[in-house]
Amino acid sequence: MVRTMSLVAAGAYLRTLREAHELSRAKVATLAGTHESQIERIERGGGETRASLLLSFAQVVDADLNDLTSLLLGTDLTKDDGIQAAQQRLHAVVEDTRPLDEQALELLTEEQLNLMKEIIPTLTDEEFARLVEEIKAAVEEESSSDPSLIDALRAFVSGWRARRQRILS
Repeated sequence: MVRTMSLVAAGAYLRTLREAHELSRAKVATLAGTHESQIERIERGGGETRASLLLSFAQVVDADLNDLTSLLLGTDLTKDDGIQAAQQRLHAVVEDTRPLDEQALELLTEEQLNLMKEIIPTLTDEEFARLVEEIKAAVEEESSSDPSLIDALRAFVSGWRARRQRILS
């Protein structure tokens, strides 16, 4: 019974993340290399599941593997525990990625700021996560030669504009 409870909590965690990313079960199944019925079974906490499938599902929905492991190994965990863990994960991701330093924003050109204001609200969660990863990569790349964060942000915005123009052309 404890094992089933843990699978139920893990399934609720993955389902909550999937829904937050606005992904259908079919889309997750395709990306995880399985069938939609498998995704549904995992989300319900039904039966044994291959670790590789759980890891693929977790990767698709940007789950924290520490959270997932704790839920799977925990005792007497419920669906609500899984949902709460997912909500904490989603909150932590937003806390870590959405705020930008106001001083850094003041240093951006007005055109670059307007472009960012135009881009960010239109992004899906998946696109926003990709944007954050690209900013992090730009910051890391730029910080190796020691320019400021603002230079990295400017480089990112310029690159985003160029990619967007290529797509629209």
